[in-house]
Amino acid sequence: MAWIANYENLAQYEAMGLKLLADQKYLELIKKAAGLFVPNTLHDEIWRTL
Repeated sequence: MAWIANYENLAQYEAMGLKLLADQKYLELIKKAAGLFVPNTLHDEIWRTL
């Protein structure tokens, strides 16, 4: 499973992350889905298009 998003810059990416972490409904959904993921197998990557 993968989530892909595009941002103009790192500041935009960070702002969206902070916005999600402040969204109570998002946090509830994450908590509800916690059992769907195998612990210690998640990782993030940031790619830059040249």
